[in-house]
Amino acid sequence: MRAGPIWAVMRAVWIELLRRRDLSVVAFLMAVYLLGVFAVRTAGIENPETGTLLLNLGLTLAAGAAHVLAVLMATRQVAEELEHRTLLTLLARPVDRTAVLAAKWLAVAVAGAACLAVLGGVAWLSVPRLESYHPGMLAQAVVAGALSVALAAALALALSLVVPKAVATLVTLGLVFGAGTLLPLLRIWADRRAAGPLWAWLLGYLPDFGKLDLVVRYTDGIAPLPAAEAGALFLYGGLFTAALLVLAAWRFRRMPL
Repeated sequence: MRAGPIWAVMRAVWIELLRRRDLSVVAFLMAVYLLGVFAVRTAGIENPETGTLLLNLGLTLAAGAAHVLAVLMATRQVAEELEHRTLLTLLARPVDRTAVLAAKWLAVAVAGAACLAVLGGVAWLSVPRLESYHPGMLAQAVVAGALSVALAAALALALSLVVPKAVATLVTLGLVFGAGTLLPLLRIWADRRAAGPLWAWLLGYLPDFGKLDLVVRYTDGIAPLPAAEAGALFLYGGLFTAALLVLAAWRFRRMPL
């Protein structure tokens, strides 16, 4: 598939995003946050801990909104186009299904990363930094956040090919926001059962989005991760994303349309 059709698919995804109300909801949430920050700043921020709390809240809100936006976009890419029969028109052209799917994922990942960057930048600029935060840790948190958004988009897209759109959305968002708590509890439960090793093996194939969330580490003023540890973390997110895309492409190529 040439670059022209790939760009056309990505552009169509972005145009559809602008036609919907998703961005309006995201903007509304950030506006509410900014009003809260303005009220606190007007009353006066008396201690550094308050500023850190507001910064953490803003960056967490930005990351959450970016993930939700990416998941909602990803789960409807194939399901809704099949429902409206528009995907059949596209695939009637001499294009490769894998390339179409990859272009859709890339468009979603770029949109989610852009949302993360814009909202995170607004949150970072709106709060006075009364404590010391390491810029290297901020860079790592941004890269890890973008990887997490791309991973969420890949997971949602892959699930939408095997289960209904609503189920794919709920499962993906559950893992995004609850994996840090849910997966350890599941591992403890698995260890107490006779099939513990089997469950532990299965749970190892679920992505832990909590590992890619470095916001708290940044706002706590902790130094950046060592190069080897940061590289391993980014590789973790990249390999999970690649594996999900391969599985999604395999499924998509075999779907009867």
